[in-house]
Amino acid sequence: MKVLTKVERIDAAEPTNKASTKPRHPSGMKIYAEHVRNDMKKRIKSLFGNNLISISGSEQAVRHYGVTSPYDFEKMKKTREAMRDLEKPVIMGILSGNTLGTSSARRTMAGIRAMISTNVQSVATANFNDSWLGATIQAAWQNGGTDLNLLLLGVNFSRVMDTFNATRILTNNNEDRFRNRVREYESTFGMLTGMLSRWMPANEGLVLATNRIKVRPLRGRSFQAEEIGKKGDSNQGFVVGEYTVELDNEEAMSRIKGV
Repeated sequence: MKVLTKVERIDAAEPTNKASTKPRHPSGMKIYAEHVRNDMKKRIKSLFGNNLISISGSEQAVRHYGVTSPYDFEKMKKTREAMRDLEKPVIMGILSGNTLGTSSARRTMAGIRAMISTNVQSVATANFNDSWLGATIQAAWQNGGTDLNLLLLGVNFSRVMDTFNATRILTNNNEDRFRNRVREYESTFGMLTGMLSRWMPANEGLVLATNRIKVRPLRGRSFQAEEIGKKGDSNQGFVVGEYTVELDNEEAMSRIKGV
């Protein structure tokens, strides 16, 4: 902890620290006159990806119901696939020492799971319960995590969380539907939405503050389609994009690790 008592000029586009609220002067000055925590901001290079588009002359000559241009339709599909494929490295990416990549080595990027290294709590699946989860959230809260709002869970922990209200289910003989699900977890530390992730390991989870996590494209490198030109009888192109993950104050989040 340190005390700052200075007045500093900032640019209007500078991102603010969401983990704590500091007074801001209307003229664009930010004023520190309180005890504040040294927040850590992590940016781990970038991830590059491209999806090939190839439409043959025959396919372009055939009329498709509801599709004006097969090439544009395929471009839209590949862009959606690229966004889906980006989700996994954003969550599960591992930095292996090569952040820039070469012609023979793939570029790597650390994801959210790898960035959270301070609050790593281990628990057996059988011991994952309301009391233990509350203590894990408290560990992040004590480091400034007053804005926690998401529980990103693997399938096993998600199913266990669904049993938290098993003793509070009220049914009668007129009902023909059984429900056993916990969508939101509310405690003294706030409301967190539970979300099942197919990318998370089955016995792992993350306690996150989504407003402190940003997936940003490099300048001018958001997903876009580039045309290669004609190759044989096909028109070819690719969807390319370059993104990085920015995470503020990882100490104020938690990673749940099964044993």
